[in-house]
Amino acid sequence: MRAASSTVYPVYLSLHRHPNSHQASFRPSRANHDNTHKCTKPPKVLRRSLFSLPASFLLLHTSSSLAVDDANMPSTSTIDTTITDRIFMDFSVCPSYFRSDRPLGAELSSCPDSEPLGRVVFGLYGRLLPVTTANFKATCTAAAYRGTLVHKLLQGQFFAAGRQGPRHDKGEVQPPSGLVRNSETVNPKAFELRHARPGTLSLCLGQNDDDDDIKLNPNYHNLEFLVTTGPGPCPELDGQNIVFGTVLEGELLSFSEHCFHNTLYFESSVFQELYCSSLQYFPNTLQVQEIH
Repeated sequence: MRAASSTVYPVYLSLHRHPNSHQASFRPSRANHDNTHKCTKPPKVLRRSLFSLPASFLLLHTSSSLAVDDANMPSTSTIDTTITDRIFMDFSVCPSYFRSDRPLGAELSSCPDSEPLGRVVFGLYGRLLPVTTANFKATCTAAAYRGTLVHKLLQGQFFAAGRQGPRHDKGEVQPPSGLVRNSETVNPKAFELRHARPGTLSLCLGQNDDDDDIKLNPNYHNLEFLVTTGPGPCPELDGQNIVFGTVLEGELLSFSEHCFHNTLYFESSVFQELYCSSLQYFPNTLQVQEIH
């Protein structure tokens, strides 16, 4: 299946903290409850240049197969969404990643001209989804996301990161040791929260991009996650992916628009504040690329 255009928009997350990383550069995003902004129109689909995506990644599910009966949805007021942990990601631009003179095999975290964009702060629902949260934290603290690609960006919907594979120099993720088998992926209660607002952090199941041979591994652990960017809710993600956190600070709508219309990379420095204790810095990196 052919991409919409040949224009390449690389976006990259690398781990080095910028000088102002102690300050949040983005304002907290506001949820848009106007149903006129729901993700009903086919978005522009961004494909990776370093990896060929299966055709299924470019197809939208039919609305009938993803229709949600609001009357049967549980009330979110009874769900414990206590924030137990915080993850911070600092985004920056790296325009030189696709330069022809860039050395072959160079790590994606190497960006000599990265320019800071700002910080996004995620809060994790550790009481509601302890296993999903624990595995995400363990992956961050083990620096397993360092140098990985944010490989998908659907304008007006979400971006995704954490696709697994053996080629770390090409931005693929390898899971760290010690991860727990995630029984929450087969628990219906884990899917009760909706993707109702921008800034929803979710474990990719229905939108997972890992190759089948990786998923068939008995020791497989899903590390891919998505973040909704707005401006409205994305009900087509409900019931297929596990919402385990939310953006506490960061203007994701303007951020995603900035990434979509410019040749960018962005850089992430991830650290945790465990139960509001002292800050601990961890060298975790994501790198992002996008293609129309």
